[in-house]
Amino acid sequence: MDACVGLTVHDRLFPPFDAFSVDLTGIETALDHRIDMILGANAMLQSGLRWLFDREQGDVRVAG
Repeated sequence: MDACVGLTVHDRLFPPFDAFSVDLTGIETALDHRIDMILGANAMLQSGLRWLFDREQGDVRVAG
């Protein structure tokens, strides 16, 4: 695993967190939808941001 450093969301810098990368092409093809990033609960909790998961709209909104 590598440390991810420098990730920003809504102009807020995430503290460093453990990260790894995998090829999501097969999943994207099956879903017919692009996946930019998957964040774990630890990264989201450490960010200090509020995360709203809207299942009806199929999106995530972030507030500072």
